[in-house]
Amino acid sequence: MPSTMIQLLLLLTIALPATYFMVGAVAQWARRRLLDVPNERSSHSQPTPRGGGVAIASLTLLGLCVAPVWHAELASSTLYMCLAAMLLIAVLGFVDDLRSLPAGLRLGVQCLAAVLVLWASGLFVTNAPSAYTWVIAALTLVWLVGLTNAFNFMDGIDGIAGAQAVVAGLAWFGFSLAGGHTWLAVLSGLLVMTSLGFLGHNWPPARIFMGDVGSTFLGFSFALLPLFFAVQNPIGLDFYAWLVVGALLVWPFIFDTGYTLVARIKRRERIFEAHRSHLYQRLVKAGFPHQSVTLLYTALSGLGVMTAVLLINFATPIAWLALLFPLSVAVGLVFFVHHVEAQTADVVRQQRVERGRVRLVQPRTDHLVEQKPQVSLQADRSS
Repeated sequence: MPSTMIQLLLLLTIALPATYFMVGAVAQWARRRLLDVPNERSSHSQPTPRGGGVAIASLTLLGLCVAPVWHAELASSTLYMCLAAMLLIAVLGFVDDLRSLPAGLRLGVQCLAAVLVLWASGLFVTNAPSAYTWVIAALTLVWLVGLTNAFNFMDGIDGIAGAQAVVAGLAWFGFSLAGGHTWLAVLSGLLVMTSLGFLGHNWPPARIFMGDVGSTFLGFSFALLPLFFAVQNPIGLDFYAWLVVGALLVWPFIFDTGYTLVARIKRRERIFEAHRSHLYQRLVKAGFPHQSVTLLYTALSGLGVMTAVLLINFATPIAWLALLFPLSVAVGLVFFVHHVEAQTADVVRQQRVERGRVRLVQPRTDHLVEQKPQVSLQADRSS
């Protein structure tokens, strides 16, 4: 086994227990400083510390800084600019966990981080058609910022964001090894191991939540990975195909976020206000436990991985028809949620009817007054 691979595996092996113990330490601190108290929009019922994503972000960034020590080729301006952008996203998320920041400020900082990644990639100087450079750059900016926020929106029940990160990270790790790209393998491998370490505390029932610092960091990281695969192009796919691959690996999050956003716009709701109308949240409200919904979305992510592998290995027009499979599953998910909600509504309605019948049948006793025995005064006089 090459020494580079041994060092990579050693780094990843250390990252797993380090994350687990660091999350435990963060939980002890967060119980006093950063407690998530349930409200009407929460999916949990007990006050729970949040901010465990600090371990995911800090140890991933630390691993990326350590990697060039044993692999000098990794030390480049591209890596350092990406580190700066990822650090910016993590700090923004942590500050937002401590004190809620305005949406405009968050969006502005996320756009700045996305611009840093676009500059670091050099993608639009080498690969993109010159006539569409600005259009593609703008769409890529939307991709980076959009997936960053989609991960944040979807981190609403125990284990769902961490499990999605493990599945997508494993896929990117395999693609990186197959393409011989060490720094992408380091990044994706660290995302897997830190997410696994975090899940040791976040698997239902969760003892700590990820917080914005973890969810936005993961979303941003998974958004930048396909960009650098497109630049280095190890397998021959073009820029657009790699974006499709990146979307497939996290398609349950993208679909749920997009579907919910469109539905809220149609209902003329304020899209920047917190809510509980995501498909996964509606399943929980309908009675499904967190673990079942998390496993469902993890399985759907696995379906996306299989479709992406098929697309990479058979990059032909016919292979693109495989996209119809997750699309049909997405439609089925919507119908399933509506069916479950209708069943739940029927059960609630039936329970109300039964309670009404019980009240009607139950005899009234409020008109009965306890009568006290009367004392005969005549008897008293005669005595």
